[in-house]
Amino acid sequence: MFNWRRQPAAPGPTVLDETYLERLEKHLGESILREILSDGLLELSDRLARVQELAVSGNSAELVRLVHDLSGMAGHLGLTQLGHLSVDAERALRQEATDLQSVAEPLQEAAPRALAALKHFLDASAHD
Repeated sequence: MFNWRRQPAAPGPTVLDETYLERLEKHLGESILREILSDGLLELSDRLARVQELAVSGNSAELVRLVHDLSGMAGHLGLTQLGHLSVDAERALRQEATDLQSVAEPLQEAAPRALAALKHFLDASAHD
């Protein structure tokens, strides 16, 4: 069973919903959850890097699809804050926002915290 040390709650939306991950672990088991989170961490990192590329290139159609995928992926990984920001970005893009870089910026700012929280969760549980 995962035995990690909970991080102190920060103001604003929760970066990582550890309660959700605990429930998921009870349902799936530790090894399956670890595999899902490890694979998700790699894929999420790649997709977040792609957000910036698409914003710079001005490809709004592909960016809206990617951001939509990110919102679902973040939810499945327990990354609450990133999920909320992805939904906000998708909404802005569907309302035909023209400054794609400003739409992508909150995602880029939140990405390191989200990835670090997920990595910390995996690392902490591996040492227990």
